[in-house]
Amino acid sequence: MSNSSNKQQAAIPFAVGTRVRVKAGTKDPDFADMPLGGWTGQIQEINHEASPTAYLIAWDHYTLQNIHPVYKSRCEREGFDLARMWLGEAELETDAGQPATIEQPTALASRPLDPNDQEDRIRIALGLRNRDDPIPPVRLKSLRRYYTYLISHLAFPIRAQLGSAIGPHRDTRSPVSVVSLLDVDDYSPEETYGLICKATQKGQRIEHPLANMDVDEADPNHRLVDDYAYWLSNWA
Repeated sequence: MSNSSNKQQAAIPFAVGTRVRVKAGTKDPDFADMPLGGWTGQIQEINHEASPTAYLIAWDHYTLQNIHPVYKSRCEREGFDLARMWLGEAELETDAGQPATIEQPTALASRPLDPNDQEDRIRIALGLRNRDDPIPPVRLKSLRRYYTYLISHLAFPIRAQLGSAIGPHRDTRSPVSVVSLLDVDDYSPEETYGLICKATQKGQRIEHPLANMDVDEADPNHRLVDDYAYWLSNWA
């Protein structure tokens, strides 16, 4: 290694394994309303080609436990790595081990809901107002809210097919006509099956989980049923 390379390496203030703390006032590079001051962790990797030098920091348990829930929700939504982040050397200082004070946001700038995004459409159905609101899990209260939304937006009857055989209903080829949803006040919806619909198939009346109905993509009802089924499958 040349002398110039040695000098360059010596100028780098942190090394792999160094414990660091984010300086007060530092903002997240992706979310300007989210402060990072006080976050602590350990350097895992160094990018010597970046200018200024960039460091990949793995946040410690204390930091991960105290990160604002909105930030966690955003990372999950955008597919970001919650546990690690690249930052420049000017934003870091050595962590001397003193108790950390995690800065918290004071003026969140939540983005509006996007009706072209499936998870945002689910938020709309459940009465949420912005993208930072976490999607509620499948519970009786949220099923009631989704039921209210669906009965005011679905257009009956709905032509469909059974997505899979459940119980005595084994015919997944014959068309089904969904005529209504069972009122959630008339029974106790199970989180596994969710809302139940009334339908007919080959002249027979059946009651079947709405989430198991395959609606043709050309049908305006398709998106509503598909969004609901996605929620039931992922937040149960």
